[in-house]
Amino acid sequence: MARREFSKAVQRAAFHRAQGRCEGQLADGDRCPCSLTPAKFAYDHIVPDALGGEPILSNCQVLCMLCHAKKTRADVARISKANRSWDRHHGIADPHRRKIQSRGFPKAPPQRAATRPLQRWLDTAELDPFEEALPDP
Repeated sequence: MARREFSKAVQRAAFHRAQGRCEGQLADGDRCPCSLTPAKFAYDHIVPDALGGEPILSNCQVLCMLCHAKKTRADVARISKANRSWDRHHGIADPHRRKIQSRGFPKAPPQRAATRPLQRWLDTAELDPFEEALPDP
């Protein structure tokens, strides 16, 4: 789907709303102090177009180049994650991706078999314990 840009009317209204200042938010929540100079600002989608953002005034913000670059990095990461999630949900896999090969677990030493006869007990016993318990005929 093609990217949808803001109309000139929306751009004019957003520029008027910004009052010559960047509308970006700093990490502490304050508004960016940069003033907008000609050709050094951008009209940006608050919700990216790739994630369903509409080209309307309520989704438009005027950002200085620094704020725009920072927001674009974050948007690209969110869009990529959404695309990976969508692909995984629909069973689309990269044909060139290989599973990670590992050495696996080390082999365990062989364990004593449960059916092995108790030779040691029979060899060390002088008498059969069952012979004493039986009465003489």
